[in-house]
Amino acid sequence: VPLDFAVTLATKSGRQKGGSVYFRVSPSQDAVDDALAVDSKSGKTELAEGKVPLFYFEDFKIPRTDVVASATNGKTALDGADLPDEISPVYFSKAALLDAYNKSNKGNISNPSDLPEVKVSELMSVVTAMVDPEVKDNDLKSLAFVPPTGSDKRARECEKKGGKEQPFIIGERIVAY
Repeated sequence: VPLDFAVTLATKSGRQKGGSVYFRVSPSQDAVDDALAVDSKSGKTELAEGKVPLFYFEDFKIPRTDVVASATNGKTALDGADLPDEISPVYFSKAALLDAYNKSNKGNISNPSDLPEVKVSELMSVVTAMVDPEVKDNDLKSLAFVPPTGSDKRARECEKKGGKEQPFIIGERIVAY
């Protein structure tokens, strides 16, 4: 499902009375392992439930068109967005971040010591800051979530299997026997 819909499901379902049905946005195990390795000084051995790591480099910017071309197979997903020509990308995997950084440096990164320090944030805290009118961080205006490789293909497969049927209705409980 699209990120905005997934975030809506996760935030709205957490407020449901009765509390037994909820949705979580879940990271891949590789993303969890990479986030724990980056944050190894904390001594944590697992992420809290519902936490989705985002990987980025401080001050790393790429042309908006690069995200459109790589993440959507050339579709114009970000063309109508209110983003500057250069964006600050955040990735759902460390490997995608490293790949994008290497591409932006035309493959000239051969030594890992040439890389800046990988930073990790968390999806819901970033989304919360982005929509909070009290937060005046100008860096958030150029922030763009880069979808994991292949997610557009998986989304099309889900749409094809589901047909025109609406997959979820927020606030409706689905009971399976």
